[in-house]
Amino acid sequence: RGGGGELDQCADGISQIERHAEQLGKYVKDLDKRGANIPQLLRKVEEEMDSGRYLTEETGKYLKGRLRETDLSKMTRHRLEKLARQFEATGGRFEAVSRTVLEKQRQLSGTLADQERGGPRPPPSP
Repeated sequence: RGGGGELDQCADGISQIERHAEQLGKYVKDLDKRGANIPQLLRKVEEEMDSGRYLTEETGKYLKGRLRETDLSKMTRHRLEKLARQFEATGGRFEAVSRTVLEKQRQLSGTLADQERGGPRPPPSP
């Protein structure tokens, strides 16, 4: 079966995952900016993470399934293995940025909750 188009789609999926990771990294920096619209940025972060996660899952399933095939030509297997290595590296970057984003969200949700209660509490006096 002709897998050239599928392999190109897979490579494109990996590039898209990389773009999601880069965008998430930018959003993390934006969240630190003074005057940032935190709720709007957090919505964008959620959308970016959901899209990236979906692409990562689907691309991983595709690569796993294709690499299990026993009747692949040497060239196709080589290209799939190369894509799998790229996918692992890119997926790792996406996961690392996602962890950073989740940590930032936890910090911000605490800050937003403090603001809703009337500001951060001063530390207790000794």
